[in-house]
Amino acid sequence: DGVCLAVNSLCADDQDCNSSVFNACSSDVSTIGLNVPLKGSFCIQTNCKADGTACTPGSSCIRNILGSLTQVPDVCAPNCVPHSPDDGGVRNYECVPGFLCLTTAFPQQTARVCAPGQAGWLCNDSLDCSAGKCQDWSDVSPSLAGLTACAPKCNTDDDCTRYDNGGNPTFISKLTCHAGGCRAQLTLLYADQCFQVGQPCSLDTGAACSDVRPFGGMPLASTDGGVPAAAGGRCLRGCANDGDCAPLTAVSHVPHLCDVVDHTCTPAVPFVAHCASDASCTGGLHCIPGLAACTRACSTESDCTNDPALGSAFTCPAGLCVPKKSSGEKAPASQCLSGTSDPMTGVCVSPSGWSCDDDAQCVSHNCKPIGPDSTDGRCE
Repeated sequence: DGVCLAVNSLCADDQDCNSSVFNACSSDVSTIGLNVPLKGSFCIQTNCKADGTACTPGSSCIRNILGSLTQVPDVCAPNCVPHSPDDGGVRNYECVPGFLCLTTAFPQQTARVCAPGQAGWLCNDSLDCSAGKCQDWSDVSPSLAGLTACAPKCNTDDDCTRYDNGGNPTFISKLTCHAGGCRAQLTLLYADQCFQVGQPCSLDTGAACSDVRPFGGMPLASTDGGVPAAAGGRCLRGCANDGDCAPLTAVSHVPHLCDVVDHTCTPAVPFVAHCASDASCTGGLHCIPGLAACTRACSTESDCTNDPALGSAFTCPAGLCVPKKSSGEKAPASQCLSGTSDPMTGVCVSPSGWSCDDDAQCVSHNCKPIGPDSTDGRCE
């Protein structure tokens, strides 16, 4: 079986692209990692932002839209094709296989442009994803039914390392293996991410896209773990209680609570959102007094790692599941995301192949950039 694609020409690498406009092969310009299949690659227009060149009709310069989003190449990407279902349902927007419409990945924003379906991005079906399948999150909690994200296949956490979206991983951004697919808590935060600062939000017209670092300034990763703070912001809706966030929960399929610190509707992500009571937490977690964080009690680390609402990015140092530390932070090896701590300094460090943005984060002390204009890299 095959699919008809409106593309300039197929290619295996840049040498196959002889056009003065469509001068690079999509397989060569992608910096997403090893998860983009070479079959079906096609010639594309590059350096639209760097050179200030206009994209051909029917395409848009993706870096002008997503700005600093980690690992987005400087290319002209096809615009999404509107499609109205035969049954008269909601119109959706389609892309070539392995790509998805940005209105799907970041439903608060409005730019209908295709981008490679990265691991952890929201999706409609498996054709959206550059690797793996579009996996449902309802096993975490019935309240997450309808939330689906691109999840490359895995047997262990190590299988997910190459799909990490760039920057020094945190407990929020690190992809871990769950139910045979790679997933990260960061997926839940995409429901509130936006790019057109000052404009109404698509999912919540009562909220506006605010030019703020996402989620109270908390570092989701050293480069925001794939969340493009510098390129846009977060849709903010004020609230007095969780009930004020119920409409946003219903339309986004992501449970939102009223954060008791900044009084805004926030996805109920453990140790990101500040809860008021157990009712604010999802997946059977509890709101811990004093922490105002959703988590659970534990006796062993497996109590945390086997909990679908937490996973292997959490550990049990003192009777409570808490996030593991990122590389560069001081902690014993058992409390490091990487599982490795420098014996001389006691600082968590990452092994070869892990995402990084500083030499000090790597066991090798060598963080090799993924591209000439990127601050992100991989540990050698």
